[in-house]
Amino acid sequence: MKTNTNPLAALVAALFITFLAPASWAQGTIVNVYGGVINRYASAADYDTLINAVRNGTPQSANWTYYPSGSTVPLTSIFNNGSTGGMYRAALAATSPTKFTLEQIQIVIENSVFDPTSPSFTSYSNLGIGVDSGQDGVLGTADDITYNSGNGNTPVNAVYLRGVGRTISIGSTPLDEALSLWSNFTFENATFTVNGVSGSDRMNFSVPEPSSAALLMFGLIGLRILKKKR
Repeated sequence: MKTNTNPLAALVAALFITFLAPASWAQGTIVNVYGGVINRYASAADYDTLINAVRNGTPQSANWTYYPSGSTVPLTSIFNNGSTGGMYRAALAATSPTKFTLEQIQIVIENSVFDPTSPSFTSYSNLGIGVDSGQDGVLGTADDITYNSGNGNTPVNAVYLRGVGRTISIGSTPLDEALSLWSNFTFENATFTVNGVSGSDRMNFSVPEPSSAALLMFGLIGLRILKKKR
């Protein structure tokens, strides 16, 4: 008996598979890294807003100034003199159906001055949270298990961290001298890798005129944080 092949049916089947593929891929590992400038002396409550914001995918809602990757900010934004100032921070939101641990997250920090570094995390304490999706395998449901201290080697399906930071302490060095000393610090890039999937944030730095540098360093950051706390 001869079998007839229907070309139209074959085409429909091929299109169906093609349309299904993106939905399947969307269930894989997702690594988002968000960058911004936060008060060098931000409180635990400020960092809680950051962790919740990256968890919700709304980094602009945290108590910091969020900048899309590749943005350029004044170098003074990350200067501090021991009593006031700011820091660049790269926060992480990573989710995956394949469990991973906090300790397995790979980090590479690169900038224009220092050699690349690869810090590691061993505990969620004062860093963020890890979430196990529970028996149903779905994040955001009642059987989720959340870790906020220790448990660096506990398998989870999601990690939300305040991440890694960079601040430059200038001490009593006059601001114009500090700008000259650090003028070659032109960028920092933070890359996180989870289950073979990577996400990065890059922040570029410019050297402002000395006349406006002090305002940027000691005024704008403090005023913004004060406004949010009121």
